[in-house]
Amino acid sequence: MLQLPKKLAQGMLCRDTSVVMDTASSCVPLRFQATKEPVLREESVSSLNISSHGVYFATDQKVRQGLMVHLHLKMPKEIVGDDVEESSFTGRVVHVEPLSRQNGKSGVGVQFLFDEVPRPAMK
Repeated sequence: MLQLPKKLAQGMLCRDTSVVMDTASSCVPLRFQATKEPVLREESVSSLNISSHGVYFATDQKVRQGLMVHLHLKMPKEIVGDDVEESSFTGRVVHVEPLSRQNGKSGVGVQFLFDEVPRPAMK
């Protein structure tokens, strides 16, 4: 089961780095890259919309529906109430849409499939 903060249960809508949610003041920064295919370079972006089921963000890379991706999220303190380590997830691109013809960006929706639990350090 995915271990995202309870405050994400109903989702957050982020626009222009402000979150439409009374408890948060910033979008969730994330990094993403393809899991097996070298078609995407790792890129840092901010979520436009995030929930316990997935995330939506903008990119200028050519992303196709069905692509498996690794996501690394750093949840802001305003959302989780504490400083937390980066969380890693594997997801599937379920939606791609053009956002603007002028800048070539696409909106990408990724469904979270499972979280990647870090292995404990060896002593």
